[in-house]
Amino acid sequence: MIIDGLNERRLLGPTVAEAVGNVSDETLVRSCTLPLNAVPGAGRLHIIAAWQCPGNYLQKQYPVARVLPDLHFRNVPFQAQP
Repeated sequence: MIIDGLNERRLLGPTVAEAVGNVSDETLVRSCTLPLNAVPGAGRLHIIAAWQCPGNYLQKQYPVARVLPDLHFRNVPFQAQP
């Protein structure tokens, strides 16, 4: 979820990725585009990560979830160069 300069929430769809090997070896990079109507100013990206082990049937019912620290950013309007 992106929260813009007026604290309006913009929902993003889930990202699904399969991990192989050690967790420390995996990196997931996701980019997102701010909507054109997002208000300029201080914003933040709020992430809830959830994962499950395919062989652990309990995790299929109750996936491990973590709320990650918000990533703060500044939304600056684009200005075309003359």
